[in-house]
Order: sequence, then C-alpha cells, then structure tokens
Amino acid sequence: MRKFITIFILACSIVSCNSDDAVYISPEIYGKWDWTGTGGGIAAHIKTTPESTKSSMTLIIAKNKTFSILQNGKEIFNGNFEIRKEKSIHSGKEEDYINFDVKELDEPIYFTTRGIITVHDGLILNISDNNYDGLGSSFKRIK
Repeated sequence: MRKFITIFILACSIVSCNSDDAVYISPEIYGKWDWTGTGGGIAAHIKTTPESTKSSMTLIIAKNKTFSILQNGKEIFNGNFEIRKEKSIHSGKEEDYINFDVKELDEPIYFTTRGIITVHDGLILNISDNNYDGLGSSFKRIK
C-alpha cells in the first residue's frame, strides 16, 4: 500500500508540472506581414509609415519561433522570439506578449519589437508596447 501511495503522489507531481509551462500561440500570427505604420507617444505625436520613411518593412514570423525582418525586400535581421502572457494595461486581462530578440542594427526598425500582439480577422496584426503613452505598430498580411 505504501508503494502505491508513493507512486501515485509521484505521478501526480510529474503531471502537474507540465501544464503550466506551455503558452498557447495562435496560429494566426505566423506568416508574412507588411508594416503599415507605427504611432503613439505623448499626445500621439509619433506617426511613422512606409511613405514617411521611404522604406517598406516586412516581418516574417515562423512556427519554429524564429523571425526575419526585411527592409525594401532585403533581409536586415533574423532571430528568435518568445511569447508569454502579460497583463495588458488596456484590457486589464492576461494577453499574448511577444518579444523579438532584436539587438543593435545597422538599419532602423520602424516598428515595435515587443508588446501585446493581436490579430484581427487573420488579416491585421498589431503590436502594442503595453506602456502608457507607448507605441503601437500595425501590419497587414501578405497573401
């Protein structure tokens, strides 16, 4: 009987450790995204678009937790990303928070590389840096 109880407690411990570590990632985020603009800041004074920067930016998010950034069709950076749950300052709920592992670059990146990530109708992706007077970037899916 003692052996049965020990095995039962051990099995319950192993099963309970695995469920909390996994974060569900919506498959809608994967794919190629064209940057359409970044805005925000104090009094919403920052408004950056492909037209204002004379630069097209593409974000490629892959299922193997890697990403690439293309500027005017040329890859300027690639790396890994992580998604975790973080409390949104806007909704007050736990939401998906993405963090692209971006180091210093030779070329400017005009969009937010960490923040609350949402996808609307599978076509529009938004990343909000989750700060008051913060920045948010929008993308449209490339078909």
